[in-house]
Amino acid sequence: MKTKRNLILPLALSLMGSATAAHAGGWCELMPGWTISTHGTVADNVWIRGQFVGAPNGLWLQIASSTVGKNNVAVALSAQLAGKGLLIFLDSPNYTCENFPDWAPIGQIRHVQIKN
Repeated sequence: MKTKRNLILPLALSLMGSATAAHAGGWCELMPGWTISTHGTVADNVWIRGQFVGAPNGLWLQIASSTVGKNNVAVALSAQLAGKGLLIFLDSPNYTCENFPDWAPIGQIRHVQIKN
């Protein structure tokens, strides 16, 4: 029984390490001064213009399209009106807060949360 445990534990730990290493995304905090913008009469998309803490440059983040993300807009507007910060969860296997690309498609953002 002890031998099985000695074999299973390293296997389980290596699988957990592989699962976390495959996903580079996570929660990113926007620096103060971010703004919300639309595409006006061109499209129903909503964007945040801001910069993640630790990132070298500002970027445009799409938080809503014509079909998804309306709750993201409500959360972002609520945070802005309350003078609170905003956290965005990136759902990306390739990008982190420091290297997330400008104008990335909406599928890269999973959650928007007000920072207390």
